[in-house]
Amino acid sequence: MRAIRCRAVVRRALTSVGATVVLVVLVALTTGRAGATTPPYGTSSNDALAGCPAGTAQCPSSDPFYQPPANLASLRDGTLIGMRPATVAEAGLQSAKAAYTISFRSEDAFGAPVLDTATVLLPSAPYAGLGSQPLVSVQFAEDSLGAQCQPSYALAHPNTNGNVDAESSNAGALLAQGYVVVAPDFDGPAEQFIVGQQEGHAVLDGLRAARSLPAAGLTRSTPVAMTGYSGGAHATGWAAEFAAGYAPDLNVVGAAEGGTPADLAATGRSLNGSLFFGLSLLSSQGLDRGFPATGIYAALNARGRSVYAQTSTDCVGQAATAFPGQSFDDYTTTPDVTDTPPLRALLLHEQLGQTAPQFPILNYHVVNDEIVPFAQDVSLVKYYCQKSTPVQFAALGGDHISGEAAATPLVEAFLRARFSGITPANDCAAVAALPGSASSVPDSSGGGAGTGTAARPPSHAVIRLAVRPSRLTARRLVQMRFRATARVSGHLRPVAAARITVAGRVARTNRRGDATITTTFRRPGRYRARAHRAGFIDGTAMVYVRRPLAARFTG
Repeated sequence: MRAIRCRAVVRRALTSVGATVVLVVLVALTTGRAGATTPPYGTSSNDALAGCPAGTAQCPSSDPFYQPPANLASLRDGTLIGMRPATVAEAGLQSAKAAYTISFRSEDAFGAPVLDTATVLLPSAPYAGLGSQPLVSVQFAEDSLGAQCQPSYALAHPNTNGNVDAESSNAGALLAQGYVVVAPDFDGPAEQFIVGQQEGHAVLDGLRAARSLPAAGLTRSTPVAMTGYSGGAHATGWAAEFAAGYAPDLNVVGAAEGGTPADLAATGRSLNGSLFFGLSLLSSQGLDRGFPATGIYAALNARGRSVYAQTSTDCVGQAATAFPGQSFDDYTTTPDVTDTPPLRALLLHEQLGQTAPQFPILNYHVVNDEIVPFAQDVSLVKYYCQKSTPVQFAALGGDHISGEAAATPLVEAFLRARFSGITPANDCAAVAALPGSASSVPDSSGGGAGTGTAARPPSHAVIRLAVRPSRLTARRLVQMRFRATARVSGHLRPVAAARITVAGRVARTNRRGDATITTTFRRPGRYRARAHRAGFIDGTAMVYVRRPLAARFTG
């Protein structure tokens, strides 16, 4: 790959109360042409079966049913390999007439064969709608690393994965409509949490395998839909984008996705320093399993490796809020590890919005979502709208957890309408007025299974992040003042509403492009300040701390 780099560097020094902070402004613009080199995120996944905590009864990794057969590579994607009656102990699913655990051939993120699994639930209630009985794939928000967290295990063992417990009643409501339900273990045998390609393949091949289960009585023309929230919406979104190219034999009529983490980089920035930073630790470990060549594990310090070992078999409820207020800088040898070239390439590779679905979408999101930012999902919806995918969109009140329950009637009505052949509302005109830019979503030059090269924002305007005179307050807090500008149409203009982040702290620039962040630093080192706004190329400023200014972050 050939690259051109332009840099402007300005240095300032601040010396006070025996502490020295050096501020370095760095703006970099990289353009280039993709060559035939190995992607920075590698060419293979670590598909070793995930483990369970010691003492877990009937752990999937020690169950022969979850072991791949010798001829796996020779089978077609979606081939039904194993089936057995399933025990479903969740209270919300007791109306199922029968349940089966199935295994089937699928592909990992790089197309290598894997044995994936799912649970198929047959309804007691007859289907009273129009046409033939439908099949719905329900993506539980698995969000975990241990094999015992997979829905096929957790459905038989309540209180294992809290998300499966909470969402089982949603699947029960679909059974009450007479739909056949399949719940895939979409993170795969290695529990590659948030690896989009693995997830999308597993969802689609799970639908193929469920359709061929004799007890289900379905056919190739069976109408199919998909639904999921949060981590489940991530898998649903990847399956929706892959469907036309990867599984054209499926009769997909629609997909419902809510609280969708379409942009992992934006979601990670939101989680950094928050109550829910544990989700970032879990997902980074899932990405490390899916893309080991990226070097995520190698970037960890001793504390980071200890935490990875500690959480390597955790379910979401154990870790999501176990690391409040922390950030990746606490666990890595290099500050701002997500800004290293391999990780930036990986996060772009893992961003939804690379191929528009060819069927209607229901997308809903809480406006003040404290876990998955609203604006990055709006950007995804705008991309779909630009590509002529009809999107029914709902902006909700409340918080991330309550958003799923609030939208349940919308999801059920959307599915009924699609199975009845009714075209849903198209809210693309209204979405166009919402914050969030479709230009921040990568486009794909090709169709099919998410292939293609992602594009840079079309403006190519670089944010120039300047650090204005900073000072150390009496409380030993460093007050850093930033100004964000960009050269647009030959003129240097302020960039308002840019998001400035440094050391886990966040501020927005005002209409003059100014922002102030006051914080303390817990240890010496480099701290990167970043300016981000959709439609621009990010600008960065480096802060070097030569002596610790305080024992912990404040403010």
